[in-house]
Amino acid sequence: ARTLKTMEKAGLIAFSEEEELRVPSLDDVEPGPEIVLNEEQQRAFEEILGRVQAAKPSVTLLHGVTGSGKTQVYLRLVQETLALGKTAMVLVPEIVLTPQMMRRFSACFGDQVAMLHSSLRMTERYDQWKRIRRGEVQVVLGTRSAIFAPLKNVGLIVLDEEQESSYQSENPPRYHTRDVAKYLCARDKSPLVRGSATPAVETAWNAEHGIYHKALLRQRYNRQALPEVLVADLKQEIRAGNAGMVGQVLRTELEENLRRGEQSILLLNRRGSNRYLLCGECGHVPECPRCSVALTYHSANGRLMCHYCGHSERSSDTCPVCG
Repeated sequence: ARTLKTMEKAGLIAFSEEEELRVPSLDDVEPGPEIVLNEEQQRAFEEILGRVQAAKPSVTLLHGVTGSGKTQVYLRLVQETLALGKTAMVLVPEIVLTPQMMRRFSACFGDQVAMLHSSLRMTERYDQWKRIRRGEVQVVLGTRSAIFAPLKNVGLIVLDEEQESSYQSENPPRYHTRDVAKYLCARDKSPLVRGSATPAVETAWNAEHGIYHKALLRQRYNRQALPEVLVADLKQEIRAGNAGMVGQVLRTELEENLRRGEQSILLLNRRGSNRYLLCGECGHVPECPRCSVALTYHSANGRLMCHYCGHSERSSDTCPVCG
């Protein structure tokens, strides 16, 4: 070091500082092809684009079935927002969704995109924050905490899968991303787009009653058929003498899959042997006296239990209503 300082004094060398940002590299992402929307997507895009151009605060529910190509609509909206000289924010509910979404956005916008989520190291998040603050970034992509990015002149905010509970913070301050997004859109006079195949009840209600705007995508992008959904009434199964939880329709479908050498997945969404007891005659379901929810049956001890407050009672072989 002393030798270098001597050389500097002699005018042989000069020292300078250069900032090296600790930002995840996406050099391997190639520019993507031009985004082509189908007729349905184009209608939704043009409808929302009109609100971006109007520069007035609004909320639009982009209600599209799974695979309808909502992300392509987001990309086109962001492109047009940037063309107006404004910035955009796109939020996803889970960290696991961020890298794949980041690749798609990087293919369109290159290093104009910054990614923010809690799995990044603190140093990486700080450097991304500096880039955003300096105006080097026009698009912010991330999970709920990205809503607080220091982005200026926001022209569009997108909440993908807006019904997800992970948009609500569990730690103080327990903010909800939807509420912060609405405030930012009111402040910057920009539209908020909430995308979902299964919107939250309050969002759907507001859209149906005209408080929010609504754009529909009814078909999958590649015209693939939607899966057939069968609802089996187990009351009818009980009356037919089948008291089990596997009805005739499910049994037939499972047998067909086995015969074809295919696989099946059965999902159980509760602890306990059965989610509730049901009287096959009158339809009575025993409920918790405190919580008014169905009691879960546990076969290990023959008891009915409430998974909210811990209430427990012995199961009876006869219905307390009709006997």
